[in-house]
Amino acid sequence: MNLESLWKDSYTLNWLPALSLPVLPWARDFLPVLELPSPLVERPDIWTPIYERAVADCDARWRAKNWAVAMPGERGELMRQVVTKALFELAEQLGQDVAVDFERWVRRHFLCHEVESAMFAWRLVLRTGCCPPSSRRGFPHPPYWFRFCQRLPIW
Repeated sequence: MNLESLWKDSYTLNWLPALSLPVLPWARDFLPVLELPSPLVERPDIWTPIYERAVADCDARWRAKNWAVAMPGERGELMRQVVTKALFELAEQLGQDVAVDFERWVRRHFLCHEVESAMFAWRLVLRTGCCPPSSRRGFPHPPYWFRFCQRLPIW
């Protein structure tokens, strides 16, 4: 994934939910196994005010702009500015390495198309495999040519 594609308008909806993970109360117990930078896992209370300021800044800018007439790329630029500012604040608090590692973690887990495609494929496999045995819902139907071949005489 190149750096320019990180700030496409289509990714703007993914950044803030991804950045919210360390501040979610239900996720605190899972943070150590998510491979987040360890200083962020040990002290998520540092990220909470930074994240809250980023959300408030984004909301204020969002309300101030008439997005119905926005040019392509403007939403991505807004998000780039908000996220960059938040990551710089994190770097001031916990160090540049933590901020860089956190950004890489978000890119890998929330913005990488290859990972997204693989997770979609696993979702299909697990959804199909976890259906109740008495249910045919979710089971793939055999392809048309397979049903046709069953009717052919064996040579």
